[in-house]
Amino acid sequence: MPYAIPRRLQKTLPQHPNPPANCDHCAGAVGDVFYDMRTKSGLWANLCARCALDGVGCGRTGEGHGQKYVRRPNSPDKAFRKMEG
Repeated sequence: MPYAIPRRLQKTLPQHPNPPANCDHCAGAVGDVFYDMRTKSGLWANLCARCALDGVGCGRTGEGHGQKYVRRPNSPDKAFRKMEG
């Protein structure tokens, strides 16, 4: 089930200017959720949810750690909106 973004917030949440199509680690499609996150090695990457939460990424969002972006499939602009971090 896609993450629900309240309609009143859809246009006010920051959006990613250049969202990736693929994960920087596994090269798989990011789908409707991706993380712009610091990895355990200290480098930053755009990661799919699996890589971000299962060992490659630092495992949390927030200042100095990363951001979570979500795209609603039925959203008219198809933008990735920042939801955490």
